[in-house]
Amino acid sequence: MAVQPVPEGYSTVTPWIICKDTAGLTDYVQPAFGAEEPGRFETPDGAIGHVELRIGEAKVMGFDSPKGRPATPAFLQLYVAVDGSEAERRLRETRFTQALEYAMGSLVEAGPRLRADTAGA
Repeated sequence: MAVQPVPEGYSTVTPWIICKDTAGLTDYVQPAFGAEEPGRFETPDGAIGHVELRIGEAKVMGFDSPKGRPATPAFLQLYVAVDGSEAERRLRETRFTQALEYAMGSLVEAGPRLRADTAGA
């Protein structure tokens, strides 16, 4: 019997975010990006040993950085469908505004990019 190399529901690459406050990360991505949390494992001392987040069809894993190990910087890029209509433009701006409300600020203002998509960070 052949072994399936990629578990069902996962992609070939699944990002892991190692941070000092994974609960805070989860609290951020749920309202800002509409993330769902299918599962979480906490260690006896209350740290998050593993969390799985689903944003659209993407899965992102995370856990609290163990003592003595630095957090790993990470960025998440969220694609929002835009058909050029006024309603889609407002949706895109709303998602960006929601993300900023939960973040500490923007690294890049939203606007057109090289591939003709619109981005902001």
